[in-house]
Amino acid sequence: MAPLPFPQFLNRYGIKLFVASTPDIVPGVIIERRNRGFFRCGHLETFLGGSHKSWDVKLQPANFVYGTVERKLSLTGRASLNEFGVMIGGGLARARSVRFDIQNVKARTLVGYDKLSLIPLLSKYRKQNRRQWNRLLNDKWVADYTYYATQVVFSFDTEINVNIRADTSGKISISSARGSFNWNSKGRLIVTNSDEMPFGFSGWKL
Repeated sequence: MAPLPFPQFLNRYGIKLFVASTPDIVPGVIIERRNRGFFRCGHLETFLGGSHKSWDVKLQPANFVYGTVERKLSLTGRASLNEFGVMIGGGLARARSVRFDIQNVKARTLVGYDKLSLIPLLSKYRKQNRRQWNRLLNDKWVADYTYYATQVVFSFDTEINVNIRADTSGKISISSARGSFNWNSKGRLIVTNSDEMPFGFSGWKL
């Protein structure tokens, strides 16, 4: 099966991509659209209340039917990289581009709520708190799924004999405590169990 291009993958499954991501972006967060992309700006718990435990999330395999998802990124003018929960803090000046082969996407979902149960609660809040709604929630997005690339192969395109493994030695960190990486060549990095930094979300607009 040919790799699925990343933009096509996002469109097929209705996933919106984060420009910048943090581990506190989980289902139930409120997302704001700015010029360059989507960013966290709050959480529904602040407005709807309930016990903190009722907003717990769980990680599970995403129900996607695909083989490998492929994304390509130019590294021209860049010496560092922060993608899919992997931070490479330097050593990429001699790399022309990188290809990401994503082989295992997982999703976090809410345990105590879903879209069908949240919409009536939000509708009630809107009627009772019109000013707060217009100021803080109107036209924002609610994330009900957040997505994680838990296994990614980074393949760097370079001139012959450039050793990206050596150039980036000591400059790589994984966002997930369970995450790990290894090199199987001087230009091919394999990352596994990186499941704390979402690359995108799906949800609905308020």
